[in-house]
Amino acid sequence: MSFGRVMKFGGAALADGPGVERVCRIVRDRGGERPIVVVSAHQGVTNLLDSVARAAASGAVDGDRVRIRHKGLLRQLGLDAELLNRYFAELTSLLEGIRVRGCLLSGERDLVLSFGERMSARIVAHALKRADQ
Repeated sequence: MSFGRVMKFGGAALADGPGVERVCRIVRDRGGERPIVVVSAHQGVTNLLDSVARAAASGAVDGDRVRIRHKGLLRQLGLDAELLNRYFAELTSLLEGIRVRGCLLSGERDLVLSFGERMSARIVAHALKRADQ
């Protein structure tokens, strides 16, 4: 089995719907038959997740900002509005646990930040699938 190019895209390239569509065109045009695509969180999302993790440790769960940011991307791309619901639910549960304890346990900040890449990968994967149809 042969793979195409390994392609890495940072947050600035994935800043919005048109950026994700541009990435999809690059992958389709230059990635080869089976490209390996690595993505960062969408621009600003890592800082947003860090902010909501710290807010939860201070007693306020505010995952809505993360949801709104990603729902906007889904809308721009014409993707299913419920595509990331399992991530939103998992993140909300994690933030609630942080709020109850009043602190971030070792590794929890990293876990919260991982949602940026996880959600970005899902969005880009579905945008690529849609572009191939």
